[in-house]
Amino acid sequence: MFPGVVLSMQRNLLPWPLLLAVLLGTSTVPLVGSPAQAQDDARRYEAVQVFNRANDKYNKEDFQGAVEDYTLALRLFPKYYQAVGARANARLKLKDYPNALADYKEMIKIFPNDVGVYQNLSKLYYAQKDYAATVTYTTEALNRNGDLTDVYQLRATARTRLGDYPKALEDYDQILLIRPEDSQAFVGRAIVRQKLGDYPKALEDFNEALRLDPKSSTAYTYRANLRAAQGSNLSTLEDCDAAIRLESNLALVYYLRGNSRANLGQKQLASESYDRAAQLVFGNGDPDEWDYKVRADARTNLKLTAEALADYDEALRLNPNYAEALLKRGSLRAEGTDKAGAKADLQQAEKLYLGRGDSFNAKRVQALLVKL
Repeated sequence: MFPGVVLSMQRNLLPWPLLLAVLLGTSTVPLVGSPAQAQDDARRYEAVQVFNRANDKYNKEDFQGAVEDYTLALRLFPKYYQAVGARANARLKLKDYPNALADYKEMIKIFPNDVGVYQNLSKLYYAQKDYAATVTYTTEALNRNGDLTDVYQLRATARTRLGDYPKALEDYDQILLIRPEDSQAFVGRAIVRQKLGDYPKALEDFNEALRLDPKSSTAYTYRANLRAAQGSNLSTLEDCDAAIRLESNLALVYYLRGNSRANLGQKQLASESYDRAAQLVFGNGDPDEWDYKVRADARTNLKLTAEALADYDEALRLNPNYAEALLKRGSLRAEGTDKAGAKADLQQAEKLYLGRGDSFNAKRVQALLVKL
């Protein structure tokens, strides 16, 4: 049936990798080809074998070994697009961000419409806390496929970090349009609504998230944060305890529980919660203004004034319009010698509370200003 091939097998005229390629129909090279062509096909075949070996290492989480083999595969076959992408992914796992970035950018040059590359670039930039670039590349991905809810989620998170809350809300609305029972999207939207000072709608979203997923420790934790901001100590404790029963390991939930217990006069229990919080990763490895503000409240309760002020400063660096942090920092400054700083903080807090229609807290600030 294949006389040329049989002859080659008998006389060993073709290298066996090329012979296999011919039999599988993956080679367009004539049977009687140049030695250079035969050598090229043999190198390509070897590159595939090395690539597969690299994949095995990747799956076993030997990311450095995988990078080395992907690099060898590319030396054997420089146009091996899949090897470029796989090496980029392995480098991302190793947090070798500059080289991962170079690989992903190379892939875009070859295939500028590969949605997956834009997704991975987004993750890379987010890992480096470059939230503006994250928004850029998630947008590129969504321009090519508008149904990627995980990409909307990443863009919403990046926009939240940038303080672009209205645009983050649009992303969460889009996720819920595509997936109306996405519990985590309700949590994300609730968080943004709370940052905008819309507490009633934030509470609605937290409640809906927990209706959809009663075992969401994240929803309980952040609803606890909302209730703490509203001054509801007992409700805050209930949510903190629920989150902890669901094995939440966020320092935030223990600081919240400690603050509520301190507010209720339970000093020993508060101290135990603070000690537990200090043993956990702060802010899940990427603290935001809420983490700093809640820890600042804890440090205020522990009479660690300098440390508390430093945390309030950081919370307000991340979100200059954080009314609750301005109120707390202003109150703490008023107890010391920085009366001018206290007055500036409280006046700004009053303005923000009035702007969102929160007359209760605005009156609290006005009373402090009168005392000052």
